[in-house]
Amino acid sequence: MTVLMAKLLSVKLYEKENKNQIIKNIKIGSQGVLGRKDYWSIANKTLKPSIKYPDRHPWHSKALSSHITGHHIISVASLKTLKSDYKTLLRLSKYNVNHPRNIVGLPTSPQVACQLNVPLHYSSHTSDAIPTIEDSPSYHVISSMLIKKMISLLLSKGICPGDSLEEQKKVLLNIDYISAIKLKYITNFKIVLHKTGVDYLRGNIGCGGVEKESLKKEGRECETRSHGYPFNKNDLMTSDHSRLLTIYEIENSRVVYNAN
Repeated sequence: MTVLMAKLLSVKLYEKENKNQIIKNIKIGSQGVLGRKDYWSIANKTLKPSIKYPDRHPWHSKALSSHITGHHIISVASLKTLKSDYKTLLRLSKYNVNHPRNIVGLPTSPQVACQLNVPLHYSSHTSDAIPTIEDSPSYHVISSMLIKKMISLLLSKGICPGDSLEEQKKVLLNIDYISAIKLKYITNFKIVLHKTGVDYLRGNIGCGGVEKESLKKEGRECETRSHGYPFNKNDLMTSDHSRLLTIYEIENSRVVYNAN
């Protein structure tokens, strides 16, 4: 087991000072959803913003060719590997993997990711735009192992989502906490989405001075890591700057998870 995995699996149930505030704000859906759905339509329905996502996202600008894609923090692929009893518990709690609590907005433009020092994302992890991309199996293993650990902790406390609405909320609280924890390591590039992902960490080569990953020459650096975008990374970070905010947290500043 790696040092990172050992650290992740030391997770405890969420008992931070804003626990009750988060539980109060959790709305239970009509059913559990473990498969991929249109996360933007779910965000717009759940959050009801006047300007709809993805246009509402501060880094999304059609005029500047800056496009934002939603990324599932707990991956859909990881849920497929779970045993049926784990899936049943998630469905009983009405967990939706597409809910904005499990979605982070990431740029699809190498130059935007380069300037902001954030992970680059494509709508498909096997996009032809990155012919050498390799979806890391460890990314999905991390999600599934964290879910198994958290469910074990919940069951050890006698928490069963089939018993009451309050129990459902406790399950959702802690599964969403996993998203916050994992997002912290995505933000600091300890967990990367693909093998070139670490390029965008501050001090690394960034976009390599090109507009597409497929044009990047190995080892070539972007000297300035600045491309004139009027975006501020800190606007979408937690107050301690440890991680990016989920889409839900951007819209609900009172319910930000403390992932430390």
